[in-house]
Amino acid sequence: MVEVRVGCNLCGSDKNRPVLKPYGRTYVACRKCGLVFLDPMPSLEHSQRFYAEKASSDPEVEGHRAGMYENFLEKIEKLKPKRGRLLDVGCGYGEFMKMARGHGWEVFGIELSYEACEYIRRRYGLPVYSRSLPEVGFPSEYFDVVTMWNVLDHIPDPLGHLREARRVIKADGVLFVRVPNFPFQRVSYHIGRLIGKLTGYDLAHKVSVFHLYCFTHDSLRRILKEAGFGVVRILNSRPSRGDPYAAFPPGLDGVVRFGKHLIYLATQVLFFATGGEKALGPSLEAYATMGA
Repeated sequence: MVEVRVGCNLCGSDKNRPVLKPYGRTYVACRKCGLVFLDPMPSLEHSQRFYAEKASSDPEVEGHRAGMYENFLEKIEKLKPKRGRLLDVGCGYGEFMKMARGHGWEVFGIELSYEACEYIRRRYGLPVYSRSLPEVGFPSEYFDVVTMWNVLDHIPDPLGHLREARRVIKADGVLFVRVPNFPFQRVSYHIGRLIGKLTGYDLAHKVSVFHLYCFTHDSLRRILKEAGFGVVRILNSRPSRGDPYAAFPPGLDGVVRFGKHLIYLATQVLFFATGGEKALGPSLEAYATMGA
């Protein structure tokens, strides 16, 4: 694998400091803006080959997210009562696209995996592109809604993709982004390592999520603003159903479900107690619009 050193994707600075070294990798934080990213990271060519062979999600994980997808569609339809065009970037095997179509949206997808694209075309008959968002070249102000479910942290150039998303969203449109929350994931990693040392069970690798970029409440807001979005609202994301990545031994479904909802409740209490300034749940979701 070819690796390259990169500057900060958000502010361009080449000054950073190490903040975490999981699984033999090094994550650094930009000294100027705080964005956390893998350094060095795989070359663009390697990343594109990797995701052409491996979809951004799989049918089983998407099934666990069905409740989140439904909750989102109910929320977005309050903002956009009149259905229009919806683009799902990193659409995986199309579960969300299928559900959005069922709600009356004209749906499009982007997914680098050729296998996943063929699956969507064959099973759902929906338009999907096996290229990156900037490469597709959609018309300006074409979509009412653009969604990125757990994909922005995989993209080698997240700011460039967000700027392209802004270009293709209508003036009254909405961008939705969901990403893992770095502060929570870092704590999960350290707790998982401690449990692993005590039990011999490799929990850290299964309960923590780190890809090319790692976002916090502040850095997610900053990169969306830098991309040209005017109004950004960031929330704790609701947990997915059950144990989608099989992190825990079988038979603990009830415990996992209870624990996830307890964590979500605790982080929501903190979120409201701080006036929405501290979203510390496992994942973040952002709603961005063009307004000033």
